[in-house]
This record gives sequence, structure tokens and C-alpha cells, in this order.
Amino acid sequence: MFRCGIIPCLPVLFCLSVSAQNTTSNKSLVDSIVRLPVDSTLVWLQKNETTDLENFQQIGLNTLQRAKTNANPLQIARAHQTLANWYGYHGLFAQDSTLYHSEQTLAYYEKTGDQSAIAKASRTLAIDYLRTNSLKKSQDVLFKALAIY
Repeated sequence: MFRCGIIPCLPVLFCLSVSAQNTTSNKSLVDSIVRLPVDSTLVWLQKNETTDLENFQQIGLNTLQRAKTNANPLQIARAHQTLANWYGYHGLFAQDSTLYHSEQTLAYYEKTGDQSAIAKASRTLAIDYLRTNSLKKSQDVLFKALAIY
């Protein structure tokens, strides 16, 4: 009788052990990435914005916070940009997350004075505004980008 009771539980126990290992490996992955310099973490974020659903948000928000601590507008803009791309790509979150990070991307690129980055961020923000049916905002930002090009 004891064997009959434990056999059906073995797959559940196996799944629990695998889940615990995944949680541990995810935590170690996150820990190893957030210890990297901000620029290196930004490279990881750009390479993984369409693939890593489990760890990206935590790493992205951590990187954004560290970039703000450094007070480096280019790093902050790039962190916001990768978060906006990730939110927009996966579509699991409200569009306002994408808009917020896209707006912040543009604001910080404007602080850098990089006209090419400003134009690209404006174009992306215009598309994000279109997705929320904010036609007037989209046109305003798009015309601003066209003036740069």
C-alpha cells in the first residue's frame, strides 16, 4: 500500500525539485548579470529583449536604477529603451509601461544631444502613440523626428 501511494507522487516531487533548481539558477543568473558594469548589462539586455521573459524585467529595472545612480543620461536612455522594447514586444503588460519607457528614452536622449538617437526614439514613440490611438501626440513626435532627418 505504501508503494502505491508514493509512486504517483514521484513525478510531482521531481517537478518540485526541478522547479527549485530553476529558481536557484535564475537567481544566480540575475545576480551574475547585475554585478556587471552598467554598459555590459545594457548589452545583455539588448541581446535578450525578445527572448528572456523570466529575468529581463528584474535585470532591466536594476540596470535602470544603477544608471540613474551613475547620473549618465546615455545609460539611462538605453535602459529605458530596452525596457520599452521588451514591454512592447511581449505584450504582457499594459501599453502604458511601453509608453512611459519610450517617453523617458526620448527625454534622456535629448539630454545627450545625440540627434540620430533622438530621431529614432521619436519615431519609435510615434508608433507607440499610434498603438494607443493618440494620433495628435504621434504626429507631433513624428514631425519632430522628420525635422531632424
